[in-house]
Amino acid sequence: MAQMTKFQYWDGSRWKKPFREGQEAYLGCNITDLIGQPTVAVVRIHDTPTNMYSATEANRKGYFNGIFTEFMDVRITDIETHAILFAGKIYNVEETASEITGTELILTCVDSLRQLQDFETDSWRHTADNLEGF
Repeated sequence: MAQMTKFQYWDGSRWKKPFREGQEAYLGCNITDLIGQPTVAVVRIHDTPTNMYSATEANRKGYFNGIFTEFMDVRITDIETHAILFAGKIYNVEETASEITGTELILTCVDSLRQLQDFETDSWRHTADNLEGF
């Protein structure tokens, strides 16, 4: 089945797709959108090691292992319409092993509503008494 979405991450200067040796490493995503809750996207990235038989641990780690970090901006767009289906930040990076694809990175991404939930607004109480100037 053809890929319906495109995953991109912000590297500090431009949006990039996860490519490795000319092939896209994006395997797919699952977007959960509930009313009144932050939208969550769970993204799977194929993350094969650069050299799995190397004596150094740095070469045995996956190619994308150090690239994706927490709070990195990401977006998922529709391939045909180019509509943005999800825009948010990475909140968790987990490395798993799969029998089918090998090593994968599971990125748990949450949209900006999560940041609004964590934002303190107690001092901003607006009542009819303190809105006299409006």
